[in-house]
Amino acid sequence: MQAAKGGMVPPIIAGYYPAIAEPHGKSCNQGEPVVKNSITFAAMDTHKKEHSVAVIYPDTGEMEEFTVRNNVQDVTRMARRVAKKAAGEVQFCYEAGVCGFTLKRWIETTDCSCSVIAPSLIPIKPGDRIKTDRRDARKLLKLFMADQLTEVYAPD
Repeated sequence: MQAAKGGMVPPIIAGYYPAIAEPHGKSCNQGEPVVKNSITFAAMDTHKKEHSVAVIYPDTGEMEEFTVRNNVQDVTRMARRVAKKAAGEVQFCYEAGVCGFTLKRWIETTDCSCSVIAPSLIPIKPGDRIKTDRRDARKLLKLFMADQLTEVYAPD
């Protein structure tokens, strides 16, 4: 900053440092997100007999993994249990495949949203060859949370 006549800093600029933030009376907690996400995400690796489910709860950061049988009672019970434990909205996803859109309709009867994902458009890392149901559910969950998946339109 250059000095004005007589070596003094002009009064308009004095005390103004744009790189330094002034305190505003509110405490800032380091490490906490500015906007808290209250959406609970759940991803399922689906098969004909049972599904592997991975759920992450935003309030605790806890990831829960379990399996559920492929019938109306067990799937709706699972969706209700996740919704009851969740703090806010619940979003499910699974790859399009054997189950078709029936699983989506079962989940949506519990007031949770569900997306059917195009399996050919899921990003895959080169060399990622080990496939288990739990790993697939976790991978799908991480990609779903990052909004990197393409949804398939479900007809009525």
